[in-house]
Amino acid sequence: MKKILSSIILIFSIVLLSIFITILVTENSNIVSYIYKDKIVKEVENKISLNVNFNDLGVKWEGLNPQLIFDDLSLYSKKDNTVILKTDSFIVDFDSFDSIIKQRFVIKEVDFIKTNLNIV
Repeated sequence: MKKILSSIILIFSIVLLSIFITILVTENSNIVSYIYKDKIVKEVENKISLNVNFNDLGVKWEGLNPQLIFDDLSLYSKKDNTVILKTDSFIVDFDSFDSIIKQRFVIKEVDFIKTNLNIV
């Protein structure tokens, strides 16, 4: 019984340490921006008929729920390069537990900070 309990404690400790390290690294470095910026731009541009540009991609954690923060996000027309949307910050909140249960990303909230929208 002691062996099982100590094994459970060890596994639980490793999981907690892994979560802590992931949160620490993603919040305090630009590693997410370096790895995923180009992939995100390419994927979004394939889905919508606009060019996408943003300066930095950051991650902030609210408990176990991550927020992706896109700084200086701009959407441009592919035809004439006119600005359709420009925002100082675009924040996407994800629900980790719902995402795990549904096996897809579940967005909890989307925020635009200081936004200019040109739909003419």
